[in-house]
Amino acid sequence: MHHSALSQPLQSMIKHQVQNDVTIPGVIMEIDAPRIGFRYSGAAGVVGFESGAPLTCQHPVRLASNTKTYVSAAILRLWEDGRLDLDAAIPRYLPDDHIRIMRDGGYDPDAITIRHLLTHTSGLFDYSDCDDFEALVASGTYRWSRIEQLQGAMDWGRPYGIPGEVFRYTDTGYIELGEVLEQLTGQSYGAAIRELVDFERLGLHQTWLEDFELPPEGTLPRAHQYLNGVSNYDHDASEDLHGGGGLVATMSDLLTFHRAVFTGDIYTDPATIDVMLSTIVAQKGGPIAYGREQKPGEYRMGIFVLDLDGLTDYQHGGYFGTEAAYFPKLDVTIALTVNRTDSDAGADLLRRAIAILREPISASDRAP
Repeated sequence: MHHSALSQPLQSMIKHQVQNDVTIPGVIMEIDAPRIGFRYSGAAGVVGFESGAPLTCQHPVRLASNTKTYVSAAILRLWEDGRLDLDAAIPRYLPDDHIRIMRDGGYDPDAITIRHLLTHTSGLFDYSDCDDFEALVASGTYRWSRIEQLQGAMDWGRPYGIPGEVFRYTDTGYIELGEVLEQLTGQSYGAAIRELVDFERLGLHQTWLEDFELPPEGTLPRAHQYLNGVSNYDHDASEDLHGGGGLVATMSDLLTFHRAVFTGDIYTDPATIDVMLSTIVAQKGGPIAYGREQKPGEYRMGIFVLDLDGLTDYQHGGYFGTEAAYFPKLDVTIALTVNRTDSDAGADLLRRAIAILREPISASDRAP
């Protein structure tokens, strides 16, 4: 099959998505399917409703929770290097003030491990998915510290359960992993990720931690991303900066990183990917998180393991419309953004893109 026979329907797909849904400003999609020698980069729509400038594949966006996969990879690199024990209780790695806040909030930090934090089975209440936090961030101007967000988790909700009992997605666990990275490396967690994952070797030249690092030279301004029709462009980055989110990147860089995680280009030991894909199988799921049912066992260490039309999908999303997915059976990686939250468009585009690619790849596997 000629590559245009794949590129054309993919480009039509994202163009029609923007044309048919006036709430989505634009779509960027990047695909790598090396089994058939296919690489796709496509964009449609505008950088923002305010300017109307054309969106391109070179425009970066806030990755939000896609950052968690980078945090997990960095933590596992420290584990590979013998600098961290996944089953150690968190007081070994966190400052006394963090531990005191947790104890005062009704938690037993001595029962919470790094593994619990990575797999969202710590029981820590999610400060970022509650009305109290949303009311405070509505203006987008408040400057948050990590410890304020941890304190918010104590003040605004109660534990989901004892460690290991309940799977419930929680940014609180990942801001604490951000703190672990800083404590063990003496750097900002963004710099720690950059070094441990080795951005330079991977060629991640348009990825950075907002506020702590300057945008790389020559990088275009971020595209606007929307919640209820309002752009978050000028929102203070600190509302989602300390480990649960914070990275900014192009979709090309996101695709490169996500593929590298699952194809052996990040970890020093190939078996580490098996550790990343392991989890604590909790007894039950906690309250719905961000509109998603909580299914024990589907989240591993910084990654969801899902089923998409019979295909295993190693996937993570970001609040403002980003998706990154790797399909091991097809050896296909997809990164995309629809630049709007509260929309199923990203998941739908992912499903439709795989439907376009699936038969050509399967046919190539059958060819003599």
